[in-house]
Amino acid sequence: MSPALTPEQLARVRIDADLVASGWVVQSRDEINLRAAQGVAVRELPLRAGYGRVDYLLFVDERPVGVLEAKPEGHPLSGAEPQTRLYSKGIPVFMEAPVDPLPFLYRSTGALTALTNLLDPNPKSRPIFQIQRPQTLAEWLLEPPVRQPGAAGKELNERQSTGRPVPGSLRAHLRALPEADLPDLWPNQQQAIRGLERSLREDRPRALIQMATGSGKTMTAITAAYRLIQHGGARRILFLVDRTNLGEQAEREFAAYVTPDDHRKPGYRRDLSPGVCRERRVLPEDHLQDDGQETEGSDPGLPDPLPPEDRGDGRHDRDRYGHPADRDRDVPPRGQEPPLLRADEGARRADDRAG
Repeated sequence: MSPALTPEQLARVRIDADLVASGWVVQSRDEINLRAAQGVAVRELPLRAGYGRVDYLLFVDERPVGVLEAKPEGHPLSGAEPQTRLYSKGIPVFMEAPVDPLPFLYRSTGALTALTNLLDPNPKSRPIFQIQRPQTLAEWLLEPPVRQPGAAGKELNERQSTGRPVPGSLRAHLRALPEADLPDLWPNQQQAIRGLERSLREDRPRALIQMATGSGKTMTAITAAYRLIQHGGARRILFLVDRTNLGEQAEREFAAYVTPDDHRKPGYRRDLSPGVCRERRVLPEDHLQDDGQETEGSDPGLPDPLPPEDRGDGRHDRDRYGHPADRDRDVPPRGQEPPLLRADEGARRADDRAG
């Protein structure tokens, strides 16, 4: 009977599995082959004198890019961040790193994982769901540098001025977002977007925009998404609604959207692959006729997964409180103030819902 694993050994077993699940090849220091895959994690690799031995040294395209420190479950990961910062500066002299110190500092117990990204203007430890794939880190390292204003970007700017360009992270791009000039939007929409971007510049990525009915929420969201992709370094943005009619309204507005800076109409690329949420389809595409009806081979005994008001068939154009759907409400032309909900009207609607 094999002896029971210590808490740290158990953490390493879990970390190995997490790395493999993310596309890394895990190797011991006695069997290093950096050409085995794009991403290789080498265990227990000695660093330069005075820097110790790192639990995992991460290589992408045969070059060191990060470190991972293993801790037993229950150990506070924040306490291990200084240790990973030390390791990031101690790579052997014969290794050529794309960024020095190594930018991607991981700590993990196998149950919880944290990352400090030194490409950020103000690097902070933050929890992550999964260790990034090697392809993702390679893409991050190819991002162009972003000149950072103010004291928060001083270290990055100095490293760039010494001849070692630092790739721009998402937070670096957000810090450098240009001021929004959106004369075609209503004043409240301009205020919402500027407030959102001010929060992102200040490294406060969690933000909530609360807007009244008919005040242009969809156009505000589309414009904010466009600016994040165009100027903020974002690549993918999730636009989520809870009713079909809201999704249809958003799709029309995306298709008709004109960019505020160069007045292009990029259009909207439909994704009609089976199971895409915007289609509100539960059955595979080949089980549906053109009219959306079930065909032979589907199960007619399955309950309808969508309530009547969410089927998007044109027969239910009122929301769950009996009010007209957003697409049927009158809104003023661009440049005019949107309608506001009066206090007495809000009270009446609350009474209606209660009744």
